[in-house]
Amino acid sequence: MYNLIFSLLIAALMIFSSETAALDPGSYENWNFDILDTGIEPTDPSIRIDSQGYPHIVYLREDRSTRSTSVTYAHYSGSGWEFSTVAEGDEIRYCYLALDNNDDPCIVFQTGSHPYTVSYAIKELASWYIDELVFSTMSGRLYAIDTGSEGNPHIVYFDVDWNMGEKDLHHLYFNGSIWVDEISWWYNSGAGCFGVSQTLTSQNEPHLAQYNYWTGYNDSFDPWIRLYHTERSGGNWAGENLGDYDGEQTDIALTAADLPRIVFQDNTELLFASFNGSTWQITHVDPSHEASKYCAIASDGSDTPPVAYHDSGNDDLRYAWSGESSWNTMLLDSDGDVGTDPDIAVDSNGNPFIIYNDVTNHQLKLAWFGDSTGVHSHEPLGVLNLSIQCAAPNPARNFLSITVSLAVQSEVSVSIFDLSGRLVTRTPISMCPEGVSELSVDITGLEHGVYFVLASDGQLSEAVEVTVLP
Repeated sequence: MYNLIFSLLIAALMIFSSETAALDPGSYENWNFDILDTGIEPTDPSIRIDSQGYPHIVYLREDRSTRSTSVTYAHYSGSGWEFSTVAEGDEIRYCYLALDNNDDPCIVFQTGSHPYTVSYAIKELASWYIDELVFSTMSGRLYAIDTGSEGNPHIVYFDVDWNMGEKDLHHLYFNGSIWVDEISWWYNSGAGCFGVSQTLTSQNEPHLAQYNYWTGYNDSFDPWIRLYHTERSGGNWAGENLGDYDGEQTDIALTAADLPRIVFQDNTELLFASFNGSTWQITHVDPSHEASKYCAIASDGSDTPPVAYHDSGNDDLRYAWSGESSWNTMLLDSDGDVGTDPDIAVDSNGNPFIIYNDVTNHQLKLAWFGDSTGVHSHEPLGVLNLSIQCAAPNPARNFLSITVSLAVQSEVSVSIFDLSGRLVTRTPISMCPEGVSELSVDITGLEHGVYFVLASDGQLSEAVEVTVLP
């Protein structure tokens, strides 16, 4: 049996990170999937991992039934998930997360769009202290926050003065005593930027990736969109054009030597830009699948950091990591329209955590990689709600009966994955009473082979290995 004990066992599993680091991320039995929120509109979440290996998440939560909107912070405490409302209001647009040197959350969010404010939030005991950093009567767009080695926040936002035809990309940072707001890019009429991402060097200097554009204002030049890498060094900003690419999002990371790595799109192609100190190289991450809008890269210090992205052709979540000479790719979730606006972070051993949307089921999900074989499992606090008592017959043909035991009444779904980690079928959610229930799964369309059958109540899951006969 392959025990996939999820969120309540994260702490126990992360203790054994030395074994976890050697596991193959392409092997499904070491991937875990949690539902963190449900009944919400799609959001753009941010994730960071603290020094204990625990995930922290912030997202803009819009409830589908009440239409109330809030900035919501969630973190795993070691025994379970804890949620907190940072700010509420219908005009909140964007929010992003970083962690300081004490693993405390630093959150930035934007309210309104024209005019707009940029606010900074930190936790103070049981409440949040919120500082309004920017108030503009113009239009604007918040893009990123990061903290450097000194633990101070660095924020990136775009400000547009339509009356003057002036657009500025700002770097707003705290120097230890005051906030400093400087312009990293200035754009005139017809020009601008979007899809901006940020990371910081070991010397706390920001690197940005963005698409700069020209609309062909006054027909003086043909319109274009170009990928740019921008960096600050010694107080001076410099940008370089990496070529004409038509994408929507970028994400940037640095190697241990502070060399930039950028994941981005060109139409439906997912591309990776790497700098060796003198020249840039552009390569394809996954030529077999479309990735027209959403992508994220982890800041793990490696030459080829792992990538999470949305397969826009199939509406799936995919994961890519470096092989010896090319990228390895893997399907992680394909149940409906999933994987939009992913964000990815890694723990100190390089194990990835991916936060993403399940648009079909109106859920926020977390996929994380760790030791789920059960070899190192600790007994959880309290009683496990869900366990699989039996999967029969095994081997099976046409239909499979899954017997689950529940400590309390719960909604349960059953998913079947092949050995590559591809989801091949999933049952509708069933409301099961406390005690023992049997769930029937139609497997008539499955090819002969070995599969993992996973039962989940949305918080905990367990899986068994089943052989399907021809």
